[in-house]
Amino acid sequence: MVFGTCFECNIEMNSETKRGVLYLKCPICGRRMKADDWWPEYYAMDAEQSERLPIDEAALIWKSHGKDEDYMFGYTEEELESV
Repeated sequence: MVFGTCFECNIEMNSETKRGVLYLKCPICGRRMKADDWWPEYYAMDAEQSERLPIDEAALIWKSHGKDEDYMFGYTEEELESV
């Protein structure tokens, strides 16, 4: 099953489960990360490329992750609460 793209190799990563945790692994460089950790890094990269995540999507993700500051995608708490 393919889940995302490796940020280093720009190739689709495969999923693997270890001890009940879903990981993504690049078949080229071997980069491995928790699937939950992939999303903030992915959207941070988009923000660096001037493609900011829409606030409604950011608010949904932020709220679904317990309002964790790692999932704010450059918005303030007040901005995300207002959605």
